[in-house]
Amino acid sequence: MKKNFFKNLEKERLDNFNIEGDESIAAKVPFEKEIKNRKQHDEWEEQEIMELRDIFLENQGEDDIMSIILNSLTRKRSKKSVIGKLIEVGLIKDKKKFRRSTLIYQFMMKELLKVTKFLKVKIYL
Repeated sequence: MKKNFFKNLEKERLDNFNIEGDESIAAKVPFEKEIKNRKQHDEWEEQEIMELRDIFLENQGEDDIMSIILNSLTRKRSKKSVIGKLIEVGLIKDKKKFRRSTLIYQFMMKELLKVTKFLKVKIYL
């Protein structure tokens, strides 16, 4: 039923443009299929993988390593794509390391340790 709906919509749209005599606009407006086909998955080149590996290893101890990686890559990639490639290459075991709650927890623990060292207090967790 959806296919018929889109076919009818497409036909109606073309008819409306033909009535107005402005076919150039009709040619510029992409159809649904054309929009879907535009987005293609980009393959990672060897140079990009090496760059990702180097950035990851250089910044491994940082609090917000994902932001550093995303901002440092020469070719912009999504967070999901970067995490997938890190897993594929074997630099991380799972994506749990980059969850927001995990990052916040790690940050809070580091800050707590700094405060306890400063105050010379022992805490037991």
